[in-house]
Formats: sequence, structure tokens, C-alpha cells
Amino acid sequence: SFSLPGTESQRLFDLLEETLTALSRVEGPETLDWEGPLCRFLAQALTHLGHRPRLTRCAVCGGAPGGTGGARFSPHAGGAVCDRCRTADAAPLRVRADTLARLDALCEPGAPAPPGPLPSPLRQEVRAALKSAWTYLLEKPPVAMGLLHSGATKFWTVVFLVTTVLTSVTAFLFPISRFGDSHWIGVL
Repeated sequence: SFSLPGTESQRLFDLLEETLTALSRVEGPETLDWEGPLCRFLAQALTHLGHRPRLTRCAVCGGAPGGTGGARFSPHAGGAVCDRCRTADAAPLRVRADTLARLDALCEPGAPAPPGPLPSPLRQEVRAALKSAWTYLLEKPPVAMGLLHSGATKFWTVVFLVTTVLTSVTAFLFPISRFGDSHWIGVL
């Protein structure tokens, strides 16, 4: 759960609602337009939970991220790491500087989802960084994210994942005086 039982998280609820609205506007499952809203949701959920990665400076020493081997992302260190600090992490993820910039923009509360699909190399690095951050946070690989890379229709997989999270996270969000239509939708 992303919030304590019995507590409301209006910002998280709004984020989920915005994600579902953006997904409802996707032209078709064969496009990759769904990835922007999904990546935005995953990045902003990290921020909401207090785990926003530090991406503009080295998360360890505050220096410039990257170096001779390019930029590195380490969820263990808390974000981007420089050459000197990357040795503390056994396997930081190699990413390009524009990937760190895109992730930073996605983590910004209220930031819009990127229009259209991300370019292929950037898309792969953003997904890998988000997956590694969530793996670190959950202390195990997020199995559901693997569905995005399976042979299943990706659009419907994303709809399933977001609605599942929406139901789990909100716990129906509001006090129940009677079991209404919104609760049935949550059950579905």
C-alpha cells in the first residue's frame, strides 16, 4: 500500500486519476503513447512516497553526475552518481544525461506526461531506471512491470496495472456509508 490504512492521499488519488484519463486518450494499443503517462505515474509516485531520486547532482557527494564512463543511476545511492561515488554501488545503471534530465522532469510534481512515445533509447533507459528504483524500494523486482515487456497487448496490460494500483492504493479512499457505484467500479 502507498498510504497508511484509514488515511487519505488526495495527491496520489489525483495522480492515478490523471494517469487513467491520459490512458483513455491513447489512440490505440499498438502505439506507445501509453508509456509517457505510465512513466510519469511511476516517477511521481516515487516522489510522493519520499523517494524522489536526486538526478541533477551526485546523490552521494553533490558533484556533477557522470564522468568518463557516462552518467550512472543508482537507486541504492539515491539517484545519479559520479565516477568517484559509483564504486560504492556494485552495479549502477549506465544512462545518458538526457535520461537523467527526463527522469527529473517526470518526478516533478504536477509535471505533464511527455507527449507521444519517447525515443527508443531514452524509453529503454527511463524504464530501466524506474524499474531499478522500484526494485530497490520494494526489495524485489516488480513482477507486474515485466508484463510491459511480455507478448500481451501492452495497452490493456497498462490499463490493468493502473486500475489495480488505483484500487489498492486508494482502498476506495472515502468513508463508506453505503456500497455505491464507485465501489463496484473499484471491485472490477
